[in-house]
Amino acid sequence: MKKFLLAVSLVCLFQVFMVSCDQSSQVDVMLEQVNESYYIDKAVVINTVVDVFEDANINSRRLTQAIFNQKVSILEERDGWIKVKLEDGYTGWLRSRHIDGNCNSIMWEKYSQRLIVTGKTKKIYSKIEGGATLKDVVMGTELYVKSIRENYYEVALPWDMTGWIDRKDTIVVSSKDPVTKTSSQDFITTVKKFVGTPYLLGGISSWEGIDCTGLIYICSRINGANTDRAKLSLSEYVYENNIGIGNIKPGDIVFFADNKNTEDFLEIGVYIGDMQFIYASKSRGTVIISDFDEERYKDRLVGVKRLFD
Repeated sequence: MKKFLLAVSLVCLFQVFMVSCDQSSQVDVMLEQVNESYYIDKAVVINTVVDVFEDANINSRRLTQAIFNQKVSILEERDGWIKVKLEDGYTGWLRSRHIDGNCNSIMWEKYSQRLIVTGKTKKIYSKIEGGATLKDVVMGTELYVKSIRENYYEVALPWDMTGWIDRKDTIVVSSKDPVTKTSSQDFITTVKKFVGTPYLLGGISSWEGIDCTGLIYICSRINGANTDRAKLSLSEYVYENNIGIGNIKPGDIVFFADNKNTEDFLEIGVYIGDMQFIYASKSRGTVIISDFDEERYKDRLVGVKRLFD
């Protein structure tokens, strides 16, 4: 009889242990009551990268791009187009087919952790260690974590789906906390990942291409320094709290004036030391490293801004 009771006790303890282990891998704990009214005018981006235009016309200027699982605020609808407000400061138009009104995948209240992609690109799989590719994602993509298993995170996706992404080239923070601010050297390391990436006006990733403001915006964002992309090339922003050329340090943002009008900026880049800077060159069609003493830039450095210490 004692042996029987001992066996039953061991079985019960094993079951408790297994339940405990299973629960420890689950992180989608409701933190707060969801404010449903907040999400009434919100939607989520369902494609890897989506163009956002100045007008409801694909022939108008591309202002910026939105990325997968990004939250947008809906302002207006017109003939298959949606006018949206984005987190980078821009307001523009995108095709309605690129967003979904089901916001479960971006309701931070439902999750305890948020994952941010720090690699140029990554894949989300249907199961651990492979399976079908559900979505390609780019740097800056944010996903809420449902569970952790081995070296993979199960993440919430649009359409009430989930997928798996490996830990490499990701950071995880509390669902409601900002990314911890890093250093100027970390910022430079991130920017250097894009050397060789094609130039694309309004671009924000290596998926299709990137421009000067997109490069600075996405790289600073994943290093904990949020910038308003829409203001980066405005003269008011450049000259406000300009630290001066004589105080330049690696990691600073550098602004080069156009030949004819110092109110227009020819290039915006990141100083990396040794009189060199990285920027997305429209004329050369790619992200490159250049020297200050090149004829194109000599004596035309007019602004320096510091995002990181």
